[in-house]
Amino acid sequence: MELAQTLLMVSIGVAVLAVVWGGILIWQILKLPSGNEKMQDIAKAIQEGAGAYMKRQYTWVAVVAVMLFILLFFVMDNWHIAVGFLVGA
Repeated sequence: MELAQTLLMVSIGVAVLAVVWGGILIWQILKLPSGNEKMQDIAKAIQEGAGAYMKRQYTWVAVVAVMLFILLFFVMDNWHIAVGFLVGA
């Protein structure tokens, strides 16, 4: 087996192990008690604030991505590059 093939297989194996480990951690955390009513209210407030923050962030990321898409489209004169950027963004 070539070195490149071996490295690819090792990389895939490590990625699978990481996903499995993440699943185990999620399962362990979800088994924990959710706390009393006050703790749940605080957690809900944090989730709402985080959701609002993420909505604002994604909105601005989308605006910047569209602006860069347009810029790439006209400056590079290649729609493949512009679409590739937009898909990646």
